[in-house]
Amino acid sequence: SRKKTKKEVNQMKVEIIEKGILGGVERSFCGVFCNPIKKL
Repeated sequence: SRKKTKKEVNQMKVEIIEKGILGGVERSFCGVFCNPIKKL
């Protein structure tokens, strides 16, 4: 397998970071909105 170029590595890092941020945002929204709905 060939070595990844710096560009590819950076792209992967960006994707991981974006997924992490979006995942965190989804979880905090769900914490605010989903939980009260379940309690009702």
